[in-house]
Amino acid sequence: MPMKPRTKTGNAVRKRTAGKRPSASKIAAKKTVKKRPRARRSDRSDVLSIAVTGSQTLVGAGILDGLDAVGNVERAVVFDVQPPDTGDPRVVYHQLDLTQPGADAEMAEVMSQHKTNCFLHSAFLWNTVRDTEWAHELESVGTDRVLAAVVRAGVGKLVVTSSVSVYGITHRNATPLSEDAALFSARTLPPWSDKVDAEAAVKRFTESHPEVCTTVIRSALVLDPRVDRAISRTLRNRVMPSLLGFDPLFQFIHPHDLLEAYRRCIREDHPGVFNITTEDAIALSDIMRLGSKVRVKLPHVLALPGYRLLWTAGIGDVHWSFLNFLRFSLVTDGSRARRELGFVPERSTLDTVLEFYGKSLEGFE
Repeated sequence: MPMKPRTKTGNAVRKRTAGKRPSASKIAAKKTVKKRPRARRSDRSDVLSIAVTGSQTLVGAGILDGLDAVGNVERAVVFDVQPPDTGDPRVVYHQLDLTQPGADAEMAEVMSQHKTNCFLHSAFLWNTVRDTEWAHELESVGTDRVLAAVVRAGVGKLVVTSSVSVYGITHRNATPLSEDAALFSARTLPPWSDKVDAEAAVKRFTESHPEVCTTVIRSALVLDPRVDRAISRTLRNRVMPSLLGFDPLFQFIHPHDLLEAYRRCIREDHPGVFNITTEDAIALSDIMRLGSKVRVKLPHVLALPGYRLLWTAGIGDVHWSFLNFLRFSLVTDGSRARRELGFVPERSTLDTVLEFYGKSLEGFE
């Protein structure tokens, strides 16, 4: 049930009424304090010995930088090609390349030595790269090696990083998407196909290894000035493109809230797939207004071949398929996380956008 607005937004953020809009488009929703469901603690031990891949990513680095907030962490083994930027003595670095054969056996041996009981797999790419073969080896094949290592070392818990973008950016996203929705990213966002493959492998793993508490976290788009992703770079530009006839809705999650969701899934048992998102969504036109952007409207039939040409020529830094973000809404339903994790983000999408621009609603009334 949509919550009552807590702020008067005026023209700054308008309600969208054309067609069937998702209830998530309520802006700046007032959060109701709910009693958290009783979490299932691990039967293995309250002491955590975790392993982490992707220590340079937002999630990996964030967890390693705040081990005390995670819980009673005794050891954190890091598998990466570069050492993590942390001075925590509990962190043990083991140089390893997930793209190399034998990585699974190597990880399993190290984890057995440290009695690892939780594996955080966050070695995924959130900016498009041109070396697609390497990306495939890292994300798809690398995930297979992680799964093999988890079984071999007898690790009882696995937490995997993902994104709501695996649902794809299509006209099918007109209503809030639940975790059971089909994953169309391989068709509409080709660079994300390896992430879909990785999720498929994790799903098969979950079915064949029910003894492992496996959690997949699909986060909304992360927006923060300190996070270098395509959406952040685009929204920082003074001039922004839009497509004639399209005004899609966006949901953003703040890094602080996203990391809290991961901490809960590491210290508590929450098997399954969870959308980590806000209850509100904001139209692209309102984001531009809040950021005082100069809007350049382009016809889709001209913009698509233009972006494709730039990418092919090696000039553009974003794959042409990401133009779909300017066409179709990507709005997801986070009720399962609220219900089973007791997770309610502290910041709404509107809060996150305003913080990104360093502004408040004053002056937009």
